[in-house]
Amino acid sequence: MMIDGLLRQMIDERASDLFIKAKQVPFMRVDGTIRPLGSEPISVDSAAQMAREIIGEGRWAAFEAEWECDTAYEAEEMGRFRVNAFKQTGKVSLSIRRISNTC
Repeated sequence: MMIDGLLRQMIDERASDLFIKAKQVPFMRVDGTIRPLGSEPISVDSAAQMAREIIGEGRWAAFEAEWECDTAYEAEEMGRFRVNAFKQTGKVSLSIRRISNTC
């Protein structure tokens, strides 16, 4: 899944947040600074597919009706992430924050 690859890069760079918007390069926040993650823009279809995989088929219809969803996502061996998926300017966007496993 493409989203797991982006999350792995996020962890490797020690980023706290990942921002995905269709037709743009993904961005991440590292030590308070927003910077691009790669140089390839995310396609409209890829952004929607990533959101659908995170949200799940069971909640996708509700997302399509409301165009907003707050959820959690767990990636094997990477931990948990808080995700806000929304539609902005007609395209799906994701804001993802890594949840620390320490108290």
